[in-house]
Amino acid sequence: MAPDSKQAPTDDWPSDDDVQIPGVFESWRSIMIPSILGIAAIATAVSSSKFGELWLPPSNPAEMQLYIARILLFGVFAVWSYRFVDATHDQMFLWKKALDYVEPPKKARLAVAVTALYLGLLMSLPAHIVIASGFFTLSLLVNYWTQWMCNDAFYDASLTSKETYAGVAWRIQIIEKMEHFWLRLPQLARITTMMFFSSIAFSLALAGSVQVDPQRSQYELAAYEILIADVVIFEAWMFVWRRNLYKEIDDVLRVNGKLKHEPKKKWALV
Repeated sequence: MAPDSKQAPTDDWPSDDDVQIPGVFESWRSIMIPSILGIAAIATAVSSSKFGELWLPPSNPAEMQLYIARILLFGVFAVWSYRFVDATHDQMFLWKKALDYVEPPKKARLAVAVTALYLGLLMSLPAHIVIASGFFTLSLLVNYWTQWMCNDAFYDASLTSKETYAGVAWRIQIIEKMEHFWLRLPQLARITTMMFFSSIAFSLALAGSVQVDPQRSQYELAAYEILIADVVIFEAWMFVWRRNLYKEIDDVLRVNGKLKHEPKKKWALV
């Protein structure tokens, strides 16, 4: 989990072509996306036919709002899953570039498998709001564990990297920017708050399951709305945090003449 002790300090910033992600993370995107989709397909096939009904407009106009909510929740889960995979890929490159991150711990390999499992299962559940909201709440416990593990691993790696690059001021500045993102921003509080709102959604969905229409539909619709807002708002929050981190690092590289070309996106790390 520590930086490569054999690598001498350098006054250069490696390009993406120079960076090799080791071990289980070597083909992160090509492994994770098919795994998530495969798990979602299997879970859908063995659960019920209700997923197929998700895409069929209801004959009863009173059910139209629930129909739209189910479609939106599926879309939110799909985008959230892709954003997770994409952001993790970018952050792994950043760890390698800034910290000489070499080998992930065994727990990280387990986290990859567990994450693919729960993201895939989430994508198969939009038509089952009670199960979806309950499972999402439980999955946030896993998210809390992986974030805590990531923060702890980053802390150890950053200490070693600061010693390694003690004489390279711009590299120390980048590590300090990363410390703010992983150690000072309320990452764990964000996940805890998401869990609080998803628990409310689960409570409403569970209460609605023992009601009759129109009360059942009203409870379920409220649960969908809260769950969708929960994911969208906090993913937007994370997007802003990541964009600020990458922009600040790009600024450090630019000022020190290390920015080899302008990023294609304002939030992209070169």
